[in-house]
Amino acid sequence: MLFTIKITINFKKYYEESFKFAKALIALKFAEFTSINIIGFNSPQWFFAFYGCLFARCIPIGIYTTNNTEAC
Repeated sequence: MLFTIKITINFKKYYEESFKFAKALIALKFAEFTSINIIGFNSPQWFFAFYGCLFARCIPIGIYTTNNTEAC
């Protein structure tokens, strides 16, 4: 049996959450153009982190959960 989960989010909430992540990076004093590794499964939080990195002028790097140490 296949289960599906429907997640609905509007663009305003998407922007707010991404901007909140960007503010956290800035508060933690990440320099501009710093690479930020994001590891996890496809979820809204992964995309908030990705676009939050861009808003903070950082470079988002997606890491697969199956990557080994050398790949990271």
